[in-house]
Amino acid sequence: MEEWQEELKVLKYQLNENVEIQLGEDVVKHPSHYTAHPSGIEVIEITKHESFLRGNIIKYVLRAPYKGNELQDLKKARQYLDWEIEQKEALLEVEDDALRAVL
Repeated sequence: MEEWQEELKVLKYQLNENVEIQLGEDVVKHPSHYTAHPSGIEVIEITKHESFLRGNIIKYVLRAPYKGNELQDLKKARQYLDWEIEQKEALLEVEDDALRAVL
């Protein structure tokens, strides 16, 4: 996506936020990007069944195209994915060490 397209998305998002505020919509509990996905499903309905890290990965990926700065949200998702991988690798290392101690 070109820079002007990213800027346009940000402006559309900011405009939408301003319209919601003027219309009295709740931008804290129910901003427009919460249900912007074509499925209409709120991301929380999926993420509440996941761990914190996995929930954030899903949240940032699914909402990225609708919040205004897609690249930033995808980088956030990648950071949470890196933390999830680090956590799983550390757990596997502990399990391997415990197995070796028993053998």
